[in-house]
Amino acid sequence: MFILPLNENSTGSLASTAELTVRILAKPAPKLRWLKDNKELVIKDRLKVETSNIENNEDLKEYKLIISGVQAIDAGAYKLEASNNVGTDVTQTKYEVIGL
Repeated sequence: MFILPLNENSTGSLASTAELTVRILAKPAPKLRWLKDNKELVIKDRLKVETSNIENNEDLKEYKLIISGVQAIDAGAYKLEASNNVGTDVTQTKYEVIGL
């Protein structure tokens, strides 16, 4: 499913905007579940998810978890679970905040 998984390690600076980006090739489109430190994220306030099509292929999409105003509490292990009736795939990254 993941054509471009999360980087093994990611870093961001305090007060910046972080983008954790993946590309997924799947039909039907998968249901996504973003987790931080094995707890499901609630997408609101400083967290946003964006989806965009790639190369006019409706089965290939780019998904971004956007964290606005990065804070020390945003550091941790992020995981994305993508699942549909074909199966489930997982990718993860360790996110570190610089400038603490």
